[in-house]
Amino acid sequence: MTKLIIAMVLALSSTFVNAQLRGSGKTITKTYNYKNFSKVIFNDLDGK
Repeated sequence: MTKLIIAMVLALSSTFVNAQLRGSGKTITKTYNYKNFSKVIFNDLDGK
């Protein structure tokens, strides 16, 4: 009985792992213009 349970758990876990590796989400890439980057000012770094 325990061997059957272990086999089922291994089969289900491999199914879940393969589903995560295939992926179904979108990949988003952003590019930023780095001209005048030295003029960027961060005033509120603490969030207060």
